[in-house]
Amino acid sequence: MTRPLAGAVRENAMAAYLIAEFVVKDPEKMRQYAALAGPVVREFGGKVLVRAPAKVLVGQSRTDVGVVIEFDSLQTIERFLASEAYHPAIPIRDAAAEATFLAVEAP
Repeated sequence: MTRPLAGAVRENAMAAYLIAEFVVKDPEKMRQYAALAGPVVREFGGKVLVRAPAKVLVGQSRTDVGVVIEFDSLQTIERFLASEAYHPAIPIRDAAAEATFLAVEAP
């Protein structure tokens, strides 16, 4: 069972979140990736909630940077990742970092 975070206020009850974990290999390419991907995120209505160094609290992870982006639905996240607009950023992302993307949908 999932529960909303204490004190969380959402405008859209169907929100979904893209959680990106990056192990950065090339900081300059990572900046290039962010410059390309950022406008596409906004084009799809995404809102970056946090982009910051990651701290492992339980388990093991090599993640350097974590990013959480709010979208209006899981389908929008999928459309964003499959879009022609995002496609040019993919090889730069892959050269910049090892990336893992997860999506969670708010109840």
